[in-house]
Amino acid sequence: ALVHIIEKFNPNIPIVVAVGYKGESLIEILTEFYPNRDIEFVAVDNFDGPGSGLGYSMMQCEDKLQCPFVFVPNDTIVEGTAIDLNPNMVGNWVGLKHNTSGNIDPSHYRCAETSDNKVISILPKGLSTDNIYVGLCGVRDLSTFWGLMRSNAEAIVDGESFGLNGLPRKKAVFIDEWYDTGNLNRINEAFERFSSKNHNIL
Repeated sequence: ALVHIIEKFNPNIPIVVAVGYKGESLIEILTEFYPNRDIEFVAVDNFDGPGSGLGYSMMQCEDKLQCPFVFVPNDTIVEGTAIDLNPNMVGNWVGLKHNTSGNIDPSHYRCAETSDNKVISILPKGLSTDNIYVGLCGVRDLSTFWGLMRSNAEAIVDGESFGLNGLPRKKAVFIDEWYDTGNLNRINEAFERFSSKNHNIL
């Protein structure tokens, strides 16, 4: 899954990977796959104990992310070039899947309230709209974002969505093809899309 994510970015873009469980193996594999790529690994000291969470892992990377950045969780694969959206050019943005067909159960995800192609709020799980937040986003307003992440313990569990909700302007970017490899109900879609006769992909 991480290889599919990394391949979406221009080879000249530096990448920061937070590692926890089986981190040494992950570092070995990605270093072997990408010997000439600028990938920096940040060891998360607490990735599964009390006080751990997505927000905590992100804040471990804060000093490496002092320029506009794109955040991609390790279970989100998108098709097309949307992942290359540069916050310097676009500003703060949030990746959404428009669930008009109803094929995706929104109760498994955070959804977003939008107006005029802007994200008003990323909602807690269980509050549904037609726009599902896929976990992919771009952050340009660094001081506001990191200040919010440090300001409240809720950010440790809520992750980047806590900081995003405090940003005043967030463009809604709609993703046509999104594959969730972290959800048992949808991982079969990813298996089918990325299956290979030559390699055992996932």
